[in-house]
Amino acid sequence: MIKNIGRKKLKMILQPGKIEFPVEIRQKIEEHWKKVIGENSNLWNGEIVCVTDYIEAETELTMVCQKSDYAHYLYDERIGLPDKYKCYNLFADSLLETQDGYYVIGELEENMSYPFCLQLPGGNVDLNDINDEKIDILHAIQREVLEELNVDIQDENQVIESNLKYLMHVLGKGNGYGVVAKTKLKMKAKQMKEHYEQYLKYLKENNLEVEFGKIHLLPKETVLEELRKIPNPQREYLQPLMEEEN
Repeated sequence: MIKNIGRKKLKMILQPGKIEFPVEIRQKIEEHWKKVIGENSNLWNGEIVCVTDYIEAETELTMVCQKSDYAHYLYDERIGLPDKYKCYNLFADSLLETQDGYYVIGELEENMSYPFCLQLPGGNVDLNDINDEKIDILHAIQREVLEELNVDIQDENQVIESNLKYLMHVLGKGNGYGVVAKTKLKMKAKQMKEHYEQYLKYLKENNLEVEFGKIHLLPKETVLEELRKIPNPQREYLQPLMEEEN
């Protein structure tokens, strides 16, 4: 499900505490996590935010959330949990478009949890995006895009405009709700490519985490055709979102 929410008010409610599990389920999640980090020690079991309820009115969308952790998310995605304990992870992305009409699509680095997967710049809402027990979804988007691309969506020198536009409900491999901003860059595709290559070099030279091993700049008019040509795994939402956008 992908909804255009550009004209609706988005209300985020964070319930106190963390999601609680029966002992048996918690043990299974912990055992699975030990196996996962044994295979990839780069992963980190940080706190995430899960959507526990979603209410849509004529002029407002309300998302009720509660804290959990990445081990919960990964277990539900790879093994599966009963409906009562599923992890509907809250994530925040941005669809970036260059000044000359190219979308910016990231390709995850080899050591990420989904190597070489294509996705939008963005990621999970975490504790950095919670202030006085309130979720700041715009801060989450700004933080993630800055970390991954070195683009500040609030910087008028880099960006023409950036506004919340879509709500995605992802089901299947990886349940979740994603809030997506549409960001129009001042850079053209060639400039964006050079900008990212310089940033990637900086990250590697300073032994900093690289999330995107590369970026793809795909023309807006033929983006679906171009996505189908790329053999990499892709996030389930990616092609439906592009259909909605075009």
